[in-house]
Amino acid sequence: MRKLTASFFMSLDGVVDTPQAWHFPYMDQQLVEAVGATMAASDTILLGRTTFEEWASYWPEQAGDGGMADFINNTPKYVVSQTLESVAWRNSTVIRDDALATVAGLLVALLVAIVAYLWVLRARRRPPDWRR
Repeated sequence: MRKLTASFFMSLDGVVDTPQAWHFPYMDQQLVEAVGATMAASDTILLGRTTFEEWASYWPEQAGDGGMADFINNTPKYVVSQTLESVAWRNSTVIRDDALATVAGLLVALLVAIVAYLWVLRARRRPPDWRR
């Protein structure tokens, strides 16, 4: 079985909300190398609907340069959504039912290393109590 890795930007004080609004000033060579290492260790991308829609509106139009745009556009992408019927972005598949079992099946059957790109977009609901 391969690994499922979560990748997201978080400030030192724990902020993960809308990273596109704050992380760019901190994008230095060390961060570029960390992102590159995450990409190099994965061959599949797992996204939620909101992040998928945000990425699908941006990445397909970016020029290929052998870097991040090529990786994101050429890598198989799975989007977990109960509302999306289909997706037009190439190499993309919607997971509608039993996401946990589907992702576990991908890890075993396809022997893929999946990176889940998590963006928390202004979540206003209180998180569930994990201790219950």
